[in-house]
Amino acid sequence: MVGGKPFSCGPVRALQNTGIKLDNAPFNGQIVYTEAGEAVDIGTLFAKSEHIFITGACLTCGTFINSFAGIETIERDYSNKGIQFSYHHRTLSHSKRNDYIQPFTIEERLMHVAEAKKLLCVKIPFIADNMDDSIKKTPGARSQILPLFWIAKVG
Repeated sequence: MVGGKPFSCGPVRALQNTGIKLDNAPFNGQIVYTEAGEAVDIGTLFAKSEHIFITGACLTCGTFINSFAGIETIERDYSNKGIQFSYHHRTLSHSKRNDYIQPFTIEERLMHVAEAKKLLCVKIPFIADNMDDSIKKTPGARSQILPLFWIAKVG
C-alpha cells in the first residue's frame, strides 16, 4: 500500500505475495556512484525520501530488460507519493551476454550505466555500486533482494 492505494503491477504483486515487508537497511556510510561518476553516501542520496525502490539493472539481465518499461510506469505513478526510484547497477548478472564483459573499475561500470541510459531511454536514475558490491551485500537489504527489486524504508 502506498498512499492508501495498493500497487497493482505484476512485479509488485509478486513481492506482496512473498510476505516481504518494508525493511530498514543500514545504508549510511556506504558509497555509490551517480550517473555522472560522483561518489556519494547512499544515505545522503536518499535522505529526502520516505521510501526507496531500487531495482537491479544491467544490460545482461533478461528480467530487467523485459520489465524496465513497467518499472518506469510505476515511477510515474508513485514518485510523487514519497517513493524515490533508482536503478542499481552492480556485478553483471550474466557476464558476456550481449557482448558485455564484467567491469574491473568503477569507470568501466559507469560506461555500462551510460550505455543502458542511452539504449533504454529511461527516466529513473542509475546508481552504481562500488566494485565490491557493498550495497548488494548490505545485511538487512540482502534479505529483501529478489531477482528484480527490493524496497527499503529510509530512516
